[in-house]
This record gives sequence, C-alpha cells and structure tokens, in this order.
Amino acid sequence: PFATTRNSIRVDGREWKVTDSVLQAIYPSPLAADRYVYLVTATSPEGLYFWKPQLVHLTMGFPMSAVDWLIQDGRRPPPGTMDASIANVATGIFDASWRRQDRWSALRDSSAAKWTLRRAPAKDFVPSPAALRAVAGRYELFPGFIITFRPEGTKLVGDFGGQATLTLTAESDSIFLLPDTGDAVEFIRAPGDAGAIVGATARDGGNAGNAGALAGATARDGGNAGNAGAIAGASLDYRGSVVLAKRLP
Repeated sequence: PFATTRNSIRVDGREWKVTDSVLQAIYPSPLAADRYVYLVTATSPEGLYFWKPQLVHLTMGFPMSAVDWLIQDGRRPPPGTMDASIANVATGIFDASWRRQDRWSALRDSSAAKWTLRRAPAKDFVPSPAALRAVAGRYELFPGFIITFRPEGTKLVGDFGGQATLTLTAESDSIFLLPDTGDAVEFIRAPGDAGAIVGATARDGGNAGNAGALAGATARDGGNAGNAGAIAGASLDYRGSVVLAKRLP
C-alpha cells in the first residue's frame, strides 16, 4: 500500500505531493503472520535526512507513538508550539483490516508553509567562523539553567547547565544538531534589527518553546564589535517540543 516517487508519497490509495520527504510506517510482514515490518522510504536522499525513528524504539522495541504511519519533511514549527508533531505532513492509524481511512488521518495545516524549512546540508558543509562567533554565548532556557555555546575550530560546543557538554553538527549557519538524537538547535534572528539573534529554539517532550537571548548582545566580526548580526537567542529541538532559550548579555 506504500509508494514513493521524487515528487510524491502514497499511503493506501492517498497521495501527497511532496519533495525531500520521508515516510515511516508499521505494517504486517508479508512473510510472517506474527511479525511486523518497520518501513522507511523517502522521495530523495535529502528527504531521508529528515527521518527520525518515531514509531518504535529501535533498541528497546517499545512503541513511541500512537500512529501507524507518518510523513515528515524539513518544516519546523515556531517556538511556543505545544505539540510539535503538527509539523508532520500527515499521520494516521490503520483500521482493524490495516487499511487507511481519511477519518483516521491527520494532515498538516496550510499555515505551515510560513514555517522554517530545513534543508539537508551539503556533504562538505562547514559553518563560517563569523557564524560560529555570532551564535556563541550564554542562553537561559529557564531560570537558573544556562546553556553556553562556544566555537572550537569548525565545531560548536554546548555546555548544558553543567550536566553535559556536547559537540553539535552544523546543518547551516543557524541550525545545529545534537549528537545521538539529531534534535535541532536553531538560533533565531530578530526582524528589523540588522539580523540580530534574539534566541534559540529546541524541541522538548512534544512542545515547542523558546530560549531567547536578550536583545543587544554584542558579537565580534572581523575584529569589530557591534550588534549587527548578533544572535539574541536559540531554539532547541528536543523530545518533540520546541523551547526557546534567551540569550544573556
């Protein structure tokens, strides 16, 4: 019942016109009546980049979601989103006969077209030194919990409240991925302020939130200190919700 092309994904008779997207599904095995298969199929290598196991824990085997199938792409919900799963293109459960029905399918709202669209990075992508300096700083996720980001060579290192120190992988000059989970940390720029970064967002437990940086943070670029292009906050993508951390002066 599943099919993918460069421009579409089909689930049991319903087709979605999508690009750079990935489908994952649980379905009875055609080879063993007492087994199931975990299907992952993408429209492109760039689409497969956005796959994160969300149906079953691949190590422990327990369910991680109430749905049987979902389609993902690079759309990222804004900070404050309480259920970050609404970023999925579509999700659903099968009926007792393992057929898809519209009434058991949920589609993404058209307003998502305005959200950040992540894209898979080039294989040899390295963030610029200026970009790393711009995002470096201290961010307050909640009172008393400070995340500190600093550049180390071409990498960004984060100290998470003294509990863990992690080296993040750059997806772009403003989005970095946490190791192991692949959760995204996005540094947010303020509109109308010469691109100053105002916060960072992340996902946490299904909710989207902000860890915003205070406006007026100073960044250095080419030896000159100034506010133009300064990062004021970062968003973290962690366990399903998006949270915003404020940047501290």
